[in-house]
Amino acid sequence: MPRLLITCCNRDGALLLGDGEGEPFRALAEGNFRGMCAHNGLAYAITGEGALYEIDPETARCDQVAELPLGGCHDLRCLGDAFWIAASHDNTLARYDLQWQEAGKLQFFPSDEDCIHFNSLDGDGQNLYCSIFTFTPDTRRHKRLTSIWRKDGRILNVDWETGRFHPASQPLCQPHSVHLREGGLILCSSYRQEVVSVDLKDGAVRSLVKTPGWCRGLALVDEGRQWIVGLSVHRGRKLKFLHKEGRLAFYRADDWRLLRQITLPHPQVYEILPLPLQRQGEQRPPPDPA
Repeated sequence: MPRLLITCCNRDGALLLGDGEGEPFRALAEGNFRGMCAHNGLAYAITGEGALYEIDPETARCDQVAELPLGGCHDLRCLGDAFWIAASHDNTLARYDLQWQEAGKLQFFPSDEDCIHFNSLDGDGQNLYCSIFTFTPDTRRHKRLTSIWRKDGRILNVDWETGRFHPASQPLCQPHSVHLREGGLILCSSYRQEVVSVDLKDGAVRSLVKTPGWCRGLALVDEGRQWIVGLSVHRGRKLKFLHKEGRLAFYRADDWRLLRQITLPHPQVYEILPLPLQRQGEQRPPPDPA
């Protein structure tokens, strides 16, 4: 089992470290933890309220290092020479340099309230791919129980230099956890409880696997041979047969066959970061051909 850092969100959230077997998951900090990324052997995690934490997984050190002036922080990525944050409350993509100095913002929608629920991104630092729930007018509190909020999601292709963006996918159902892979995207279509791919040539969406729960959080492990998918308790469906705890589902990468599941001590999974982390200039050995 790989060691993992996992962010768990909402009121009973936490930042977890462990592998769930030989090393049970333990909380390094408690809070509404959301996005997480790695840079030069360290991990960085952000809460929805903008509290930024630096984590050394080797020593389990976890310190708050900043309070960023952003609301509704969701994803956090290190791409190119910058950190990028998806801030949903004012529909904004924020860029910070590697010393955590603000280096620009792009607002997708002219409101200081959550209208499109921008929540995830990936890319190469110039072309970025951002997941949103909808691009229709009005705020989240007026749309969150409608079919538009559930089934009108999109991926936006963003050119940071020009500030231009356009839809890059067919409709998605509450997309999260965007990963750029070999010219396409893999992500969670959470409302439909499935992992999907998006062809960046034509925006076509293809289902890869139906998940046994509300999915959010993706990580590729075991030298690219397995995907881990986070499964959260569905807050909107209070049915007796549904799981009452968060889980991780492990899938074989070549055919998406479910290998196993493990439970977590928190109900809401947000991000999964495999360990160990690579330090600057460090070369990892190639995978064993056997």
